[in-house]
Amino acid sequence: MDAAVVCELVSRVVAVDESTATRDALTAAGDQIRQLQAWLQAQQMRITRGLTRVASFPEDAVARAGHVSLAQAGRLVERAGTAAMVPALGAAVAAGRVAGEHIDALTRAMRTVEPTQRPRLAARADALVAVAAQQTPDEFARRLRSEVRRLSTDDGVDRLHRQRCQTRLATFTEPDTGMWRLSGAYDPLTGLTLQRVLDTAVNRLFAQQTPDTCPTDPIAKQEHLRALALAELLTSGGLRLTAPEAVLVIHPTSTGETVIDVGPLHATAERHRTLPLPPVVGGVAVAAGIALLVAGMRKQA
Repeated sequence: MDAAVVCELVSRVVAVDESTATRDALTAAGDQIRQLQAWLQAQQMRITRGLTRVASFPEDAVARAGHVSLAQAGRLVERAGTAAMVPALGAAVAAGRVAGEHIDALTRAMRTVEPTQRPRLAARADALVAVAAQQTPDEFARRLRSEVRRLSTDDGVDRLHRQRCQTRLATFTEPDTGMWRLSGAYDPLTGLTLQRVLDTAVNRLFAQQTPDTCPTDPIAKQEHLRALALAELLTSGGLRLTAPEAVLVIHPTSTGETVIDVGPLHATAERHRTLPLPPVVGGVAVAAGIALLVAGMRKQA
């Protein structure tokens, strides 16, 4: 939109009396405001690109110019960069057909693909301007996720590999509560392993007694115990979650007996234990001896 069209839209919006206007007139004014907002976003992206060119710390320059936080400024810099990659989509924002939030959806989609695939995703997004103009930013984000899946399939990248590439773990402190939080995303196979380890830790640590900090709500209680188990796993130097392991060496002696040498349960063990058995008959005596040793080790564990 050129300046004359913008001025015309402003005049139309200002002329609407919200206390007497019809529903159709108010709806039209709402759409005109949307076009004006998109035009302003396009101008903001244009100026942001200029600041990125002349400033060594563009996020700070954008934050100071727009009186916004550094985090908000970072998102504006990303938006301007994405718009430069998809000229048709950027032009559609300037024309008031789509919003800056549509470009933000593409920015998020870009993060989920390999860097070598981003130009291809940008090309697909540029061809989807007409689609974006008919969709909300959330709807366009869903369409872009479909494009990402198709792009990955075209390149022969299977779903598990893509999920592993998207593995993330973020930590942050909540300003209001002061609570330190974790937020993670893992591929399904890793997730199953982590879930099993956590469940085993909860059972080992809290099978007999739960701490007095436990909530009474069953779901909240389980979440609390998992959190404590994770802290124990990360800070205790390694919680043993499996049965003790030993190396059993079975060999005959010169007297005709069978001896089972039990290797160390831990790397720090200093000696082996032996158990003499009568001559093996069908392996029954050996099996019985092994059972006795395993039972003894479990009592010591």
